[in-house]
Amino acid sequence: MSEARRTSGIEAAVARYRELRGRYEDAGAFDFHERTLADFAGDLVEEKDYEAAITVLKLNTEVFPKSSDAWEGPGEAYRAAGKNELAVLSYRKAVELDAQNDGARQALRELEAPKAP
Repeated sequence: MSEARRTSGIEAAVARYRELRGRYEDAGAFDFHERTLADFAGDLVEEKDYEAAITVLKLNTEVFPKSSDAWEGPGEAYRAAGKNELAVLSYRKAVELDAQNDGARQALRELEAPKAP
């Protein structure tokens, strides 16, 4: 995905991922695990390319809709991008899927805490 992103942009990288996953998911030729997308998105966050990271993490929630960790990822990227309202929605979904997701619960506490005047 990173090569496709460098040469053609994040949308092309996502399209390439979808194509390869559709063609080779059961063949074991590529790593289509949830963590792979999360790690790639983490690299994008480190580069401060938040929009690309969010795009990848939204893909992760699409591919792994029942994963609390997948939903926590966009929360982290939205939060890093200063989009706290969207972060809250993502963290809430993560907690809904797994009430024991301490990272998402803590992030919600921090984001929903009353602001000091």
